[in-house]
Amino acid sequence: MAENQLTEIEEARAFAQAIIDTVRELILVLDQDLRVITASRSFYRTFKVGPEVTQGRLLYELGDGHWDIPKLRLLLEKIIVKALAQQLGAKVETLAGPEGTTVSVTHATFLAKVPRVV
Repeated sequence: MAENQLTEIEEARAFAQAIIDTVRELILVLDQDLRVITASRSFYRTFKVGPEVTQGRLLYELGDGHWDIPKLRLLLEKIIVKALAQQLGAKVETLAGPEGTTVSVTHATFLAKVPRVV
């Protein structure tokens, strides 16, 4: 890959992260294996964690396993199986989350492939 293409990819990734960081809602970006690629600043602030203990970890490992919620697991598995490249609105009852919070999935999108820049 040419250096110019790598620079463009890095700039696009930085731009996408800036958008994620400005959103007030808690956002987790997961890969196809449900590992955290990145999260919004509001997510890190709410759960008092940083990228170093979040990125690269399985969703169900976050918070010492507090995110291993059976209903959330089922929902995400359905999204992955059904949504190979389409967007779906996922409505779910409120789930008990880590540290007394609640988790509501109100929208989910499955992207077929997310480019990784190392």
